[in-house]
Amino acid sequence: MGGESPTIQLPLHNLTALQTNVAPSWVPQPNTRGTSDILYSCTFTLVLCVWTSIHPNVTVGEKPIVFHLRKIIWLIGAVLFPELMVFFAYEEWASAKKIQKDLNELSKQQEKQITFSMAYTFYTVMRGFLINIRGADDKDVPHFITSQGMKYFAQRNVFIELSEASIRDKSKADIFAKSLVCVQVLWVVAEVIARKAAGYPITLLELHTLVNILCALLLYSFWFSKPLGIEDPTVVDSPPLQELLASLKKPANRLCESDRGVLDLLQPYFVPFKGFTLYTHFSGSRRSSLAKLLVIVLVSSSYGGIHLAAWNSFFPTRVERLLWQISSIMSMAVPVFMIAVYIAGEFGIVFLVPHQSRISQRLGVFRARWARRQFTIYIFTGLAVVVPCRLFIVVESYISLRHVPIGVYATVPWSSYVPHL
Repeated sequence: MGGESPTIQLPLHNLTALQTNVAPSWVPQPNTRGTSDILYSCTFTLVLCVWTSIHPNVTVGEKPIVFHLRKIIWLIGAVLFPELMVFFAYEEWASAKKIQKDLNELSKQQEKQITFSMAYTFYTVMRGFLINIRGADDKDVPHFITSQGMKYFAQRNVFIELSEASIRDKSKADIFAKSLVCVQVLWVVAEVIARKAAGYPITLLELHTLVNILCALLLYSFWFSKPLGIEDPTVVDSPPLQELLASLKKPANRLCESDRGVLDLLQPYFVPFKGFTLYTHFSGSRRSSLAKLLVIVLVSSSYGGIHLAAWNSFFPTRVERLLWQISSIMSMAVPVFMIAVYIAGEFGIVFLVPHQSRISQRLGVFRARWARRQFTIYIFTGLAVVVPCRLFIVVESYISLRHVPIGVYATVPWSSYVPHL
């Protein structure tokens, strides 16, 4: 059709003919694909997105089994909750951007010939600078310098210098490799778009892969300057810094900077788990906390919204269609409910507590205690609902390939979309 050469039939059972028969001068690409092609392309892209997009922070003294367990947890989280990874990446990027601006302004004010790059501030955010603090038992206790600590020291004319070349040398990140990954995932995106433009159906697995690709591209954009795979931090041995720490009247790791609370300059590497650590990601000013939550709700809603695009798609059974619809809706609704709860708490609405005058007098103290517990309860309740939904979406994306429209296996006539002579 359209002047194309007919597809040849190979005599696979005649070995002599395979060796002697001459093929036409031009043999076109087959216009079909197999189930294995779809499985390989989507699974390879999913693994590539998850494996290469995670940029863990620096750890010290971690046993190999703990390191691998932590990485597995991150990988599972990236598969089930790719938007959470985007949120963490956004938060780190925002922190690195802010400290970069602050340090460069302080350097300029104090007439220092130092320019701080995003790689440097990312290195700070990811706990790259280590300093040993003498403990009560006269033993050195490793602490990492926080972003707040870096700014506090710079305000007192103590700058910790480390060239970007040194950071890049420690990093295992490869811009060329990242570019190749981006090319691969963009190719899959182009193929899905072309299939829709040609009127061909796409599988649920391809739709699910598309969602993870979008999250991976966001991760790359936020973490593009973040060093990768650094296992050993930089030990800071600065006499001016040691003198500054010794001059503090309060313990070295805590300093009351303002009425808003306590500012952490240094934090120990080994901190026992207390409470639900995700809550700390929403600490800080009310405005910044709301901005962070709005980001995660937006991305989470997008995750469910894109999967909802398959509302009227072909499903093997009606039950699977219904479960897919419910799972997609819950992936959108639960994050919105959680931010509504948080906003209500921010404006003083304390649930499950009668607003009596006696309680109202102590509301400030009570709300601080109850808000943490309440937020933790809602987080775990939300996870209990969302995790099964996410698991179903992942599993259904694969098992739905057992019963799909025949048009799924048609390949896109690229000659109609790619400019050529």
